[in-house]
Amino acid sequence: MIPPLFKHQQDDIKFILDRPHTFNTSDPGTGKTRTIIEVIRQDIKRRPALVIAPKTILAASWGADIQKFAPELDYTIATPKNRMDALTSNTDIVLTNHDAVLSIAKKDLKALNHFKYIVIDESTAFKNHESQRSKALQSLIKNTPYRTAMSGTPMPNSVLDIWHQLYLLDQGTRLGNRFYSFRNACCTPNQKRINGMSFNEWTEKPGIRTVIANQIQDITIRRTLDDCTDIPQQSISYYDYEPNTTIRQYYKEMANEAFVELNNERIIVGIHAAAQTIKMLQILSGAVYDNESYSLLDTERYDLVLDIAEQRQHSLISFMWNHQKHYLEEQAKKRRLPFATIDGETPFAQRLNIVENFQNGHYRILFAHPKSAGHGLTLTKAKTTIWTSPTYNLEQHLQFNGRTRRTGQTEKTEVICIRAIDSIEEHVYNILNGKQTTQDEFLHFLPKEQHVA
Repeated sequence: MIPPLFKHQQDDIKFILDRPHTFNTSDPGTGKTRTIIEVIRQDIKRRPALVIAPKTILAASWGADIQKFAPELDYTIATPKNRMDALTSNTDIVLTNHDAVLSIAKKDLKALNHFKYIVIDESTAFKNHESQRSKALQSLIKNTPYRTAMSGTPMPNSVLDIWHQLYLLDQGTRLGNRFYSFRNACCTPNQKRINGMSFNEWTEKPGIRTVIANQIQDITIRRTLDDCTDIPQQSISYYDYEPNTTIRQYYKEMANEAFVELNNERIIVGIHAAAQTIKMLQILSGAVYDNESYSLLDTERYDLVLDIAEQRQHSLISFMWNHQKHYLEEQAKKRRLPFATIDGETPFAQRLNIVENFQNGHYRILFAHPKSAGHGLTLTKAKTTIWTSPTYNLEQHLQFNGRTRRTGQTEKTEVICIRAIDSIEEHVYNILNGKQTTQDEFLHFLPKEQHVA
């Protein structure tokens, strides 16, 4: 039996059907995928449809939901081996990943002309108007009559992130057809100088978010998770951790000189601040890398993570680097904690099995890289999400936290962030909170309910 639609989904379907272009900025877990599938099911004029989404969720989210909610619709997944054949197949829905647009554009700029509806899931992947991926997508879909972009985190870094996502929909009708004009209208340049290099930092003008929200509200859907369901709240807490003296010494040297001494050899890092910051975070996480190899110098952080997980029934645990993944898996085996792992090396079919088995309670722990399990997956069996180390990527942070607090969750959930005291990790979490405040302030101005004429 197919579950009924929620009231907000019924309203959103009508909103989308009444417009050629729509932008869905609703929270993760509000059922955006189901809504789009129902739009395609109801409107034959939007078939065939092409869904462009993260590779990790093509089968696990989109494919599974099509089978569950609209089994009468045919779909196919376009992979590198069958991509061009899949695009010309006689199916209602074709699913492909973000980077596929580069290959398609190189082979045939008219390859998508027969599609009536383009759905861009997690559209922030195309926020950079200068990227080759964004240019390829723009050239491929400019003649498609119906388009929808979807992102629960539409501006993870700044208000400028939103311009190209809207341009893909309306070709500049609402926010203009030139990015630099948009930037000049929205922001003020402030010259900065770091490591001898000068650059402009663009600061938002007061009230600009309200202006942009008003410009795009006629095609925008915005639902918060709390508006849509009675899902229990999610708490966030921090476990402070003191790295050992060896790690502290390496961290101090990296912070001061951008290199460390290990076994009498210098490990050189990038000259710019971003690369240095990554190295500092790696050191705080207990390891020192030299290209792909590493030396694990402190494991107490991961023993703490597993101690926390062992006190709970089912947990979702992030890892950012290979040493984290390897040590966590090794120690989980020693503690006889049933677990599975999802990262970029996990095949589609295996990913589906892992998610199903986790939801059925076969694993106590799911280790996952936020980039591979941060979109689309429903992991409501877990009540706890543990960050072994922070990420600067706000979108990954919010999306990963949203895997457990989704439709179907009946209990309170918690997010636990492990952080090294008196370190850059505290700063990173502060930045994440600051970025979320900026994004939340923007989303606040978008209408939460749509009044369909």
